[in-house]
Amino acid sequence: MNIRLNKYNIIAFFVFFISIPIFCILLVKYWNLTFDDSFITFRYSKMMALGFGPRFNPSGIPEEGYTSFLWMLIMVVPHLIGGDAIVFSKIVGILFFILSMCFVFLLIKTLIPFIQDDLKNLFASLGILLIILFRGNVFHIVTGMETSLFAFLLVLFAYINIRFLREKKRNLSVILFITGFLIGITRPEGNLYVLVASLSTFFFLNRQEKIFYIKNFILFYVLPGLGYFSWRWWYYGNFLPLPFYIKIAGRRSYFAGLKEVLGFLNYFSFTLVFLLLGTVMSWKKTIPVFIAISSMIFFFIYPRHIMGLEWRFLNPVCALMIVFIMIGLGYIYEKMSAYIVSKNVRLILIVLVIAVTCYRFLLPLPISLKYARGYSRGLKMAHIKLGKVLNKLSDKNFSKVVAVGDAGAVPYFSMWKTIDTYGLNDVYIAMTGNHNPDYIFRKKPDIVVLISFSSTDFIPHLKWELDIYTESIRRGYSKVKLLVFSERNYFLWVMADPNTEIGRKLLQWY
Repeated sequence: MNIRLNKYNIIAFFVFFISIPIFCILLVKYWNLTFDDSFITFRYSKMMALGFGPRFNPSGIPEEGYTSFLWMLIMVVPHLIGGDAIVFSKIVGILFFILSMCFVFLLIKTLIPFIQDDLKNLFASLGILLIILFRGNVFHIVTGMETSLFAFLLVLFAYINIRFLREKKRNLSVILFITGFLIGITRPEGNLYVLVASLSTFFFLNRQEKIFYIKNFILFYVLPGLGYFSWRWWYYGNFLPLPFYIKIAGRRSYFAGLKEVLGFLNYFSFTLVFLLLGTVMSWKKTIPVFIAISSMIFFFIYPRHIMGLEWRFLNPVCALMIVFIMIGLGYIYEKMSAYIVSKNVRLILIVLVIAVTCYRFLLPLPISLKYARGYSRGLKMAHIKLGKVLNKLSDKNFSKVVAVGDAGAVPYFSMWKTIDTYGLNDVYIAMTGNHNPDYIFRKKPDIVVLISFSSTDFIPHLKWELDIYTESIRRGYSKVKLLVFSERNYFLWVMADPNTEIGRKLLQWY
């Protein structure tokens, strides 16, 4: 296709190329950010690479503390080749984000048939700029979590689904359901997205199309999914990953995530009108995707959003939401021709709407960057530092036992056998909600790591840790090391028996 060099394409190129340095600057600003929870998945990947299988500890009942099987498999690669898992996760996150933007560009161009091709390029470029500036997108690329992968798969599924509705080709339905299976093993709630979109698409098909559609749905989504689920059930013995039980069992109401969902939707504010308009105007192609997105948002009203920083669980749908917003703006641009003849004037009005949206998206950026810097510094100086020191204190992997609530970086770097007192990686605690100190101390931890609001008096962040602290004192443990995650309110109290070799070494650590 030949691209004409006119003012609209020049503006589109300008928007695209200013998006690149903005993206790079944000990447640099957020680069050091890695979630502690990311190291949970990294630990499972490392255990796979070491030949123990996908488990948190090398012995005992297998745990499923990760929620993304596909991401866990991808992260086996750096551990097999001796690479840096943190850097690898960030590079892969960037690649998946770039792929997402490619398909977002194609989606916007495909779904705006009522404006000329030059303007399609401009609207698509503006859509990419909005996604880059949207709060949390670049943030989640570098955290080490599966968010970027999940977002890419959702966008890819939407693109294939829309093409299938237009072309009705069998091979597209095969690719669609393979992608759906990958979504399902990336995050459990992704199955809701796939099932709702697939069912909605089914009603747009004629009798003959429905037959091969159902056949491919069974062959490439249901059967692989049953195979994966059967293996999970056999290996872990639980219906869902352990974090799911923590989020549901610990909720205080049936709407534990309502505040997060409303905050996410409010962040879009007036642009939701354009989103709904874009959906209505392209409903024959997009209604299955729209209903699927809506079902995921509605689902997250129910569970608690543990470690849901920057709307981690809702963030993967934002790229598709912005696609619909751009369709709505394109429709308004076209309809304004009845009142405003000048294309330039109409375009200026649309750009003003985009500018206001960009401004709203940028408002929380300073706070977000400040939080990211503080979190990165705290994790490095507390959890990562402790994990590396513990690794040096033990001559053999898994020969010592640590009990810790923040069970990410400490277990990953220490390579100690770990009791996850929070329960994300402990079947008993996750399924019962019981953080009984007797259960923890029966496993004879060499050290116990607790989280306090204060550096001088133990004021627990997690209410059950007060009982663990009390029991550790009764058993002769004492605070042998204090590590600062945040000077304001987050301190790691490292408890150990000072008469043991580990206790003495920790007392001597400066």
